[in-house]
Amino acid sequence: MRRRSCCALIAVGMAILLFIIFICGSISSRVSVASRSQSEFRGSGRALYKLDISWPKKPEYFTGQVFGVAVNHLAGLVYVAQRGDNVPKVLVFSTDGDFLQAWNTSSLEMPHGIFLANASADPTVWITDVGNGGLSLHRCVSV
Repeated sequence: MRRRSCCALIAVGMAILLFIIFICGSISSRVSVASRSQSEFRGSGRALYKLDISWPKKPEYFTGQVFGVAVNHLAGLVYVAQRGDNVPKVLVFSTDGDFLQAWNTSSLEMPHGIFLANASADPTVWITDVGNGGLSLHRCVSV
């Protein structure tokens, strides 16, 4: 009987120790991710990218759910695609974060993909849409 209670006491002690180790590991991993997300992400000791909280200069243009971004690095344009009721489906910014224009289109019901093709010669933005009962592809000529 004494041996059984001793084994039970050891098992409870080990369970408590494992629980403490789990909690400490969980907290330390959250702290390291949180501190990393506020500064920069690193790979092999080098910074991969740094969060620019000042981009765009006027974030109030984001009125829907952002689902995609396409960049024309040659023209210095950033196309931000968003979905929602009564919102412009594509917002166009400069790479510096200045708002340039919005594309309002009623032909997009539930867009979910954006892609920029042929950035150098004749830039074209393609948007996929799953609304209206099936998959459709829309071509938007960049201006």
